[in-house]
Amino acid sequence: MNKEFSTFIESIKNIELWYNLAEAKLRVRFLRTKLGPLWEIVGTLIIIAFISLIWAKLWGKEFKSFLPYLFFGYVLWKTIVTMVNDANMLYHEIYKTTLENVYIHPFTLSIVIVSKHFIIFFGFILCCFIISFFTNTFNFSSIFLLIYFLFVFFLSSISLCFLLGMLCLRYRDLQHSISVILNLAFFVTPIIWEASQLGEKGKFFINMNIIYHYIEFYRSLMIYGQVNISSFMVVSIFSFILFILALYISKKFSRKVVFWLM
Repeated sequence: MNKEFSTFIESIKNIELWYNLAEAKLRVRFLRTKLGPLWEIVGTLIIIAFISLIWAKLWGKEFKSFLPYLFFGYVLWKTIVTMVNDANMLYHEIYKTTLENVYIHPFTLSIVIVSKHFIIFFGFILCCFIISFFTNTFNFSSIFLLIYFLFVFFLSSISLCFLLGMLCLRYRDLQHSISVILNLAFFVTPIIWEASQLGEKGKFFINMNIIYHYIEFYRSLMIYGQVNISSFMVVSIFSFILFILALYISKKFSRKVVFWLM
């Protein structure tokens, strides 16, 4: 798989190509708006602020501590879901015409989609730091963990988008199945509720949830400046496995993409 790894590195190095394509997608999406991608951040912040205010009262939580918990978890969940939804349509809808007319490795298009969402996610991160500062949960040590998290999250996001894009291109029913699974996953993932509320018996099922570990990694480092060792290990190992699997699938099937488009 050395050739596939080299192809991946070359795709990453071609910053001008994937960044311009990602920026173009964002411009089209927010065409003729004044705030552009800031609408995503502002809209999400307003919604989460109102939800936190109401649910903090219902559950007897302190608004000052519940807002960061909910917001930090939700923005990462929102980023993951929107990336997965785009990945499901990546090759047979979004870039079908491009793949039919120009040779471009699927890795590059996966990087484009991930970069588009990471541009917005960086805005969310800035917002998270502002919230941390005003709620007295800011930790300087979180910056180093954040750099590592962004690296593994970026790597695993590219790998996941590539894998889902290839699967949904080959088996179109998966696109709709994944959407159903994601809707269900929102309710079984500790985003709006805490894992401790399920008790010791429920911890086993929570720990089996990969999405939970990504969210817990990010939320913990932003709030406490430290990360649970189990979440750290799960995120690191799972990201590595996804990357290796993406390289293997690319080696076996990347040249068949054009035939699967028909």
